[in-house]
Amino acid sequence: MGFSCDLCRLAVTVIAEEISKNTSVDDLASGIGKLSSDIFGEGSSQFSDFVSKHLPEIIHYLDQGLTPEDVCRALALCE
Repeated sequence: MGFSCDLCRLAVTVIAEEISKNTSVDDLASGIGKLSSDIFGEGSSQFSDFVSKHLPEIIHYLDQGLTPEDVCRALALCE
């Protein structure tokens, strides 16, 4: 099962909120890991793997003013 559009939007929304609080990349990664465990249970890393893989792109797109929906479209996860 691939990463869904809804999960992408959730991830990007969380990242955008944390960036607006000037959260460091290390703290952001830690928080995403905790959120992943809370949503999917311990040992499930799909969410945090997605963020780890795409974090630089996500930050770039958010810096360009894209919405979470637009970021996920740019990552080809939403139509």
